[in-house]
Amino acid sequence: MAARAKLMSKMRDLGIEHLKLTKHLCNLESEVILKKQLLDQKKCMIRAYVISGFDMASRDIGSASDPYIVIECNNKTYDERSNYQLNEPNPTFFKSYEFEGIFPGTSPLNIKVMDYDDIFGDDLIGTTSLDLEDRYFSMDW
Repeated sequence: MAARAKLMSKMRDLGIEHLKLTKHLCNLESEVILKKQLLDQKKCMIRAYVISGFDMASRDIGSASDPYIVIECNNKTYDERSNYQLNEPNPTFFKSYEFEGIFPGTSPLNIKVMDYDDIFGDDLIGTTSLDLEDRYFSMDW
C-alpha cells in the first residue's frame, strides 16, 4: 500500500494523476492473473442451490403443473421426478446439488423444470443454462 501512495504522490507532483495510470496498471495485473488461471487446471466442487420457483406455466389441462427439477453438469444428473409437487405453480425446492468440475473445461450447469404426468408423459416447463467458466474467470466474482 505504501508503494501505491508513493506512486500517487509522484504522479500528483508531475501533474499526471488525471491519467489514472494506477487503474491501468491494475488492469494489466488482472490480465496476467487471468492468463495464469487459464493455463492452470483446478479441480473444484460446484454446489448449486435451488430454492424456489414462481408463476410456473401450467402444462396440465384444468390445473396447475406438478413441477420437479432435473439438474445436470459434467455428465452427472440429479432427477427429482419422484419429488414432484402436485398442482403447485409456486414450488419450493430447498435442495442443494454437488458436482465435480475442472476449470477451465467444465460443462455448463443445466436446470430443467418439468411437469410430472403419469399418463401422457412429462412436459418441459422451462430450462436454463449457466456458464460456470464465465463466473469462475470473471473478476467481478
